[in-house]
Amino acid sequence: MENHFSPKRLLLYIAHILELMKLDDCGLKLPAPIVVLIGFVYIMMRVVVDYSENPFQGMANDILVMFLCRTIEYRFKRNT
Repeated sequence: MENHFSPKRLLLYIAHILELMKLDDCGLKLPAPIVVLIGFVYIMMRVVVDYSENPFQGMANDILVMFLCRTIEYRFKRNT
């Protein structure tokens, strides 16, 4: 997993959190759950991208290369 840390991105996250904290001054107690939800979405997107990046790694839900090759060979032979 690559590290995509940058100072600009960190400042962006902090700015979002600070803006959400302003809602707390109005009497709303939503900033913490909203920040957790947004963080969860970003983490899950990263996990899905990392998992989908290489479909031939040999994981449980991956495409078997041998099956793929046999299917292509079968269809090629059938069409010729």
